[in-house]
Amino acid sequence: MVAKLIEQQKMPNLSFISSLTETNTIEQEQTNALVGCVVSSNTRITGDFHAEGDMRLDGFIDGALRCDGRLVIGRNGQVDGKIVAKQAVVRGRVDGDIEVNEKLSLESTAFISGTITAKHFGVQSGATYNGTCKIG
Repeated sequence: MVAKLIEQQKMPNLSFISSLTETNTIEQEQTNALVGCVVSSNTRITGDFHAEGDMRLDGFIDGALRCDGRLVIGRNGQVDGKIVAKQAVVRGRVDGDIEVNEKLSLESTAFISGTITAKHFGVQSGATYNGTCKIG
């Protein structure tokens, strides 16, 4: 009886884990569908980098970065060079100029050192910025 009770208790947990795995897989597929390129936190790129679509950066790029779509720089993301993008959200660190054709958003964890050029510009409280700014 005890063995049967333990088996019965494990079964719902296994289906719950299976359910979580399916949910995580679906979320990962949705993330991959929305972001064409992901540079993970354990990745370092030296040299110029060009993404033809949307991009998420959690790693480090030492060189110029061009993104033809929406660029998201995560909290651990860092660029040491010029950035040119259609749209950008910065949560990490940028040491270099940023040129954004549409909207640039600096979130509370962002640190920017360089010239910002953007059509629209938003800054959350806590973001750090050193340099000049050209908006419009």
